[in-house]
Amino acid sequence: MAKILLRKQKKNALLALAALFMMHAALSFASCGSGKADARNKSDEAFFAGLQAADEDEITKAITLLVQARDSKDTTPIIAKRSAETLVLLGNITQKNQAAQILAERFGDEQKLIAARELFRQEEFATILLLTDSISIKDAPNELVKIRLDSMLEKNDSRFDKEYFDWIVSRPMTAEHMQFYSKYIARKMDEFKEKQQEALEKFVVEFKQKIAEQNDGSEMDKSTIPETVGGLEIGKIDFSVTDEQMLIDLRANVFRKKYKEAYASAHGIIEMYERRRIDEHGLDADFTKFHLEIEEQVLSDIGKAALYGADNFGEAATILDSLALNLSEDKSFYAHFYAARIYEKTKKWKKAEDRYLAAMESAADEQKFDNALWYMLSSKMKNSKGEFMKSLGKFGKHIKNPEYFDDIFESLALTLLSDGDYQDFYDVWKNSGAHFSDGEAARFAYISGRLLEEKLAHDDSATADDAYRAVLEKNGDMYYKVCAIERLNITDEEELSRILLRPSPAGTESEPAGKADALLDGYAEFGFPQRVYAEWLLNRDSLSVKSSMNASRFLFNCGLHAPEYDTQSLRIASRTVAALDGGFTKEMMELVYPRFFSGEIAEACAENKIEQRLLFALVRTESFFDSSITSVAGATGLTQLMESTAGDEARKLKLGDDYDILDPKTNLRMGAHYLASLISRVDGNIPVLALFAYNGGLTNVRKWIKSSKKSWAKLKKLSHEPAGISMDLFLETVPFSETRGYGRKLVAAAAMYGWIYEGRNPGDTVREILYAQ
Repeated sequence: MAKILLRKQKKNALLALAALFMMHAALSFASCGSGKADARNKSDEAFFAGLQAADEDEITKAITLLVQARDSKDTTPIIAKRSAETLVLLGNITQKNQAAQILAERFGDEQKLIAARELFRQEEFATILLLTDSISIKDAPNELVKIRLDSMLEKNDSRFDKEYFDWIVSRPMTAEHMQFYSKYIARKMDEFKEKQQEALEKFVVEFKQKIAEQNDGSEMDKSTIPETVGGLEIGKIDFSVTDEQMLIDLRANVFRKKYKEAYASAHGIIEMYERRRIDEHGLDADFTKFHLEIEEQVLSDIGKAALYGADNFGEAATILDSLALNLSEDKSFYAHFYAARIYEKTKKWKKAEDRYLAAMESAADEQKFDNALWYMLSSKMKNSKGEFMKSLGKFGKHIKNPEYFDDIFESLALTLLSDGDYQDFYDVWKNSGAHFSDGEAARFAYISGRLLEEKLAHDDSATADDAYRAVLEKNGDMYYKVCAIERLNITDEEELSRILLRPSPAGTESEPAGKADALLDGYAEFGFPQRVYAEWLLNRDSLSVKSSMNASRFLFNCGLHAPEYDTQSLRIASRTVAALDGGFTKEMMELVYPRFFSGEIAEACAENKIEQRLLFALVRTESFFDSSITSVAGATGLTQLMESTAGDEARKLKLGDDYDILDPKTNLRMGAHYLASLISRVDGNIPVLALFAYNGGLTNVRKWIKSSKKSWAKLKKLSHEPAGISMDLFLETVPFSETRGYGRKLVAAAAMYGWIYEGRNPGDTVREILYAQ
């Protein structure tokens, strides 16, 4: 479940970031020389004209034009939304508030969020509550719910407790939920203190009454003084925990990874749901018909608490097994799944398999099914390679989303090839029937072809060329395509174009306009590059390929004057093309493999005697041509040099101590010199080994080669220099996943740069980098 949740959180974070950028960036836009559209909806034009007026500080004119665009029935819907959003940022407070209310009333929850942000800044809490009364607490954007709840606190709204509870138990926990957890606890403390104060005041009244009753001067009978009032012990707070508080605490503890505290409360929470079932259906009810009504998020957290917080795993698994019997089939998934994880943790492999199978059978959707199957296959791989192969043969064809299993198959490939289990590798591809993604299908097909060619695997019914042709049929990694081209020795330019561009079938070239095309095209036509990338991020699923590539070309042209747009152009082009199954053009490929900083790269290559295609590929892979980027590890600039490496290269190039590592020309000189020195130092001067060293370190490369030679010698096969095994198969056994991927990206990119700009056969570039021939 963690993998699915992480993907969703990442996507949500990216969309939120893009929206924030769009709404709060300065209304100042640079033109890249684009002219206005020749033919465009007049209402749409009012939006772009309004942006231009705002850019020139003509706010009254801007508001007039944007209102026209917002309110006209002829305006493209997404442009009407953007008009309404922009109006929230213009004018005086009254105008902003009015615009925010109209935005919230007319459009969806995402636009309500934009309006709510502005209204909250203006402390219009009552207005926010009115505008958000109709939202679904379970489905609305988390930030919008958070603003509503904050407004409830400001207005002391009695609905707060219920809505906060519904929000926190109905969806995955986020930092936004946790921000409210401390507010919730503080609110409860205040409530308890109020109860105590009320009790104390009541006590004083009753105490005075006792005194009045005994005003005859005799000694007071102390036994008549009340020790408790209203069930509250005097001087203490009754901090009894409600059912809702128990659930909220469970969710908060799991989110904070306080699993022991969470697990300690899990049994009580299950008992609470059992009590509710009895209250609703009676003690004598047939509980096979009336299941425990536990929310899915709570079930998932109980499972996590048991997995990570239990001291007695046998007891924890038993609790989950028992829980599964009391849940409906779709909800029993979580109990089975986490029981399986616990049995796996305690190496009870048969029970783990049974529970994973039960989870798969009860999975209500494809995501849950794949999640259980992924963990089962992962468990088998840890336990027994043979058992894994059997399970793959049995269940591999039932995989729903093949991409979800890519890491399993990559790990399997590394294990089998490193262990020399070449026939098993081939059988996984040819005989398992597994449902591979296109990327993994291409990987397994190419490597299987190489194993047949090297006589490391055998199949009387197939040839290596059959496997290579299978690579070219898939929309997989470009690396395996160019390697298959090299193996098949394809030289015909028309065939190369068919393979690398994958033209669309005749009659399918036309494409309908996307829902956001008019907006993105307008930003380009009217010269607003600052808005293009953020808008593309928000709407890339509803844009046509044509519009996306036009946006990329526009930013490419802007980059001639403002290099900060280079990387945005490349990201749009590469992601757009990666999502397609074909229908590419050479122009599209030029945007995917651009030659930014071409003058500086040409000089650096000439100085260090390396091919430009190789340095272009390195810069594209390392930094995506972002000259200002610094990695988490501290690598800097176009060629991503560490500070120590840059210092060494600066001394060798006699740059002095005041060099600027972020200067593109300086960074490229140092990176090219460093790469050239690595090529001269690796065995056989093979460029791909230098690339491995650039990414993973020269010492590691030498260690990997030594180990590979030793393993290969045991096979008594014809040896390839310098690693024994052929260099393309050696790449697949490199222990660092990042370095393996790095090598593939560099080889593929260099081959494409050579083909696009030099007319060089991709196979020749593969041989140049992998084999130095």
